[in-house]
Amino acid sequence: MKLTFGLVGGGGISHNHIYAATYDGIAEFTCGCFSRNEEKNRDYASQYNLDSQRVYSDYMVMAIEEAKRPDKIDFVIVCTPNVSHYEICKTFLTRGIAVVCDKPLTVTANQARELVELAKKSDLPCAVTYTFGGFPFIHLARDLYQSKEIGEAYFVSLKYFRGARLNEIYRNQVKTWRFTKEVSGLVGAVGDLGTHIEFLARFVIGSDIDRVLALLINKPGKVELDTTGTVLYEYENGLHGTMTVAQAACGHDNDIEFEILGEKGTISWSMKKYNELKVDYLDGRTVIHRDPGINEKSIRKFDRSRPIIANPPVMGFINIYAKYLHRIINNPPTESYIGYPDFTDGYKGVKFIEACAKSQESDNCWIDL
Repeated sequence: MKLTFGLVGGGGISHNHIYAATYDGIAEFTCGCFSRNEEKNRDYASQYNLDSQRVYSDYMVMAIEEAKRPDKIDFVIVCTPNVSHYEICKTFLTRGIAVVCDKPLTVTANQARELVELAKKSDLPCAVTYTFGGFPFIHLARDLYQSKEIGEAYFVSLKYFRGARLNEIYRNQVKTWRFTKEVSGLVGAVGDLGTHIEFLARFVIGSDIDRVLALLINKPGKVELDTTGTVLYEYENGLHGTMTVAQAACGHDNDIEFEILGEKGTISWSMKKYNELKVDYLDGRTVIHRDPGINEKSIRKFDRSRPIIANPPVMGFINIYAKYLHRIINNPPTESYIGYPDFTDGYKGVKFIEACAKSQESDNCWIDL
């Protein structure tokens, strides 16, 4: 019998979630609440041939009605604007339905902590879709770093530039909600892009950020929240780093760069060559790990039989959902590492976002997480 799931939200990213969740044929999309507009709600549901009786005009009604059903959904996907995540996740969790939530998990750390505790109390597996956690070569970077391949590391450099929002800013399109506090939360680009690479680095390094100093810029155009940001940070293990993000960087499209500088070498990964990982050594050697043919355990744990996906972020979604569905089926999990970002990861990401906002408000001072 297949797992079943519902969805709350109807933006463009929601289709990627559905595609990824159903990709391996393990889960079936059965219900949802997609828009406050009744016509748009029906139109969205018709794209997936959903039963009209399981298309809801309100997420609260959806949670109540689905919880009553003998064939209630196994989990719900939440991909709405940031400020609504907390209430929607809480509504489904309190009715015994597991949640997959887009990042950031919430807009405040207190809200995120409450969801973590609620998920644990309910014994429900819950995930946050940090897309790049599903990239195999990020897992290889983690294993190489933690095996001391480059000796003791002393610095981490993170960059995420996108140009997609520049036209939206000048045209004042609805997607500029990402730069509106009432809808997006405390920050803009740092919450949208920065939280992705904060998780990426935290996963590879295996240590949480201890403190940050952030400079957030609300330019160009007339926007309320940051389009660009630079963050200095220090991990609990003493490692230092910098992060630079930009949502209005003309000429860039998901341009991500990640480097760990160590005493014996440097580990580098770029979104432009997401199926590669480069290691430069002190003795002048450069080793490039790449597909096809790589036989590292970090890579082999992913399903290599799948065809190459033209859209790399979708590949990340597919791998995250594969691990998440496996976790639901095998409860309790068969191994200690669950293989996907969970609500605790989401909580740590929100703590980072909140600290960046406090740093900006405090004349760019260091803030402890």
